[in-house]
Amino acid sequence: MGREAMDTPDYIQEFLERNPKALEVYQSLPPSHQSEYVRWIEEAKREETRARRMEKMMAMLLDREG
Repeated sequence: MGREAMDTPDYIQEFLERNPKALEVYQSLPPSHQSEYVRWIEEAKREETRARRMEKMMAMLLDREG
């Protein structure tokens, strides 16, 4: 079965709020997809890796928006 939805941490939410289009796309995703992004970012051990992953997430969200 699927995993439970995770709450979006404040630091990721604040990052997404910098780009309203990316935030809109993120919020339109099913909770399970949002959780996958959160898990991917949170599993990074280093702050630099988390920052890189957040940038990549934003690019992927904007690419989805078309």
